[in-house]
Amino acid sequence: RQRQMCIRDREESNIRYNLVYLTGLAGKGKGQQNAIHTAEIFNQLHPFTINFVSLTVFPESELYQEIQEGKFIEASEQERLLELRTFISALSIRTTLLGNTVSNTIPFVGMIPDDKVRILNELDAAIRQSSEIELKQYRNGIRSL
Repeated sequence: RQRQMCIRDREESNIRYNLVYLTGLAGKGKGQQNAIHTAEIFNQLHPFTINFVSLTVFPESELYQEIQEGKFIEASEQERLLELRTFISALSIRTTLLGNTVSNTIPFVGMIPDDKVRILNELDAAIRQSSEIELKQYRNGIRSL
């Protein structure tokens, strides 16, 4: 009840804030569950804008070392697209989606609920038409964010 009051107070005071969703962060096989749970939270928080980025691991990072040691297994590019699709599908709020950063293999921008079907259709097409090899080559070509 107190959390609901805080959200209502924020909305009444017209405070706008952005949240970021990072696909791939949960690791291999965990993206779908992560997407569902995170969408539930975002639906309660009502962010003005949601920015989307996809985990991109550079050789100088600690996570790169964890991957080399087998402590973290990266989600495939196809998994990340499915995670993204699941997350957007589960959103039930009015918000702006910004997925046009270099880290996203399939860039998109839109508003929910107005553009939700279009964005989901674009992601569905990308999932069907893009090979893992093509998407991974794109990710491997990213030199900086």
